[in-house]
Amino acid sequence: MITNIDSYLRKTTPSEQKHLNNPSRKLSERYKEIAKIKYDSKNIYKFSYKNFLGTNTIGIVKDTRYTSIPTHIHSVISIVYVYDGISIQHINNKKLILKKGDLCILDQNVIHSVEYLNKNDIVISITMKKDYLFNKLLTNISNGSIISMFLANAISKETAHNQYILFTKINSEARKIINNMLSEYFDKTLCSNQIIDADMVLLLSNLIRTYQQVKQKYIKSNLSIYDLLQYIDFHFKDLTLEKMATHFSFTPNYLSYLIKKEMGISFKELVIKTKLNYACEFIKNTDIPIYKIAEKVGYNNLGFFYKKFKSIYGLSPNDYRKKNNN
Repeated sequence: MITNIDSYLRKTTPSEQKHLNNPSRKLSERYKEIAKIKYDSKNIYKFSYKNFLGTNTIGIVKDTRYTSIPTHIHSVISIVYVYDGISIQHINNKKLILKKGDLCILDQNVIHSVEYLNKNDIVISITMKKDYLFNKLLTNISNGSIISMFLANAISKETAHNQYILFTKINSEARKIINNMLSEYFDKTLCSNQIIDADMVLLLSNLIRTYQQVKQKYIKSNLSIYDLLQYIDFHFKDLTLEKMATHFSFTPNYLSYLIKKEMGISFKELVIKTKLNYACEFIKNTDIPIYKIAEKVGYNNLGFFYKKFKSIYGLSPNDYRKKNNN
């Protein structure tokens, strides 16, 4: 029985002890069994997590200290949380220094590596399969926010999977939720899986709330992506790139570049995802006919609306309503 999660996380694991005993060895022997693929003209590892997850849909692990994690992509959605210390991560060829309390959500196929972790660098990785996102999470938290759009993209078959979202210094409530998840996962008892599921919904809901409360002043050279997303939230129905660019005193080309750079998707794709997330809320929580919902979110072509909705949620609007009304 784990009585103190902090002590448990700081305890030296057998794998960590091996690295301490063999400081000249850069990588674990297990990497010899991991396949490499050619990705973006480079040979990198592909982490499948099949052995780790097995039949489970969610897994939690403390990243091994006294070593690094080489460049790789992974077939699951991952949350990286710095419990203590720092972690230098390279994500899509961008160097990020994550500090205590920072959290990053990574989609599939993000190019990722982690530099050497020291004794006090405690990093937690939470991995999730796509069906876990849809069955356990997305139907509970979809609300048109950037996080729910990110998760919707993660389960879509038709969109690129190479995005990430970084949160710096998550609040104390979110940290408590994660600590409870860790205690339940590493010391499982009756109903631990159900509690972990509930905590994951609470965690993502907390992050959504944080996003909604972010209000930053900006200048053109230091614009917050959240300001752009909030504007899209308010004006998505008939929004055009030119109209939004005029509002922020940008050229359309610069605004298009900025959104693509920060979000990994185009302006058009971002507006579509926002429309469909709001449509999802109407479908789940009202009896409004589907064709009227399509009109409400800016779609006059019902066939196109159905096609786009199914590409994101994996179900037709009617089937989605039936699923959520059962």
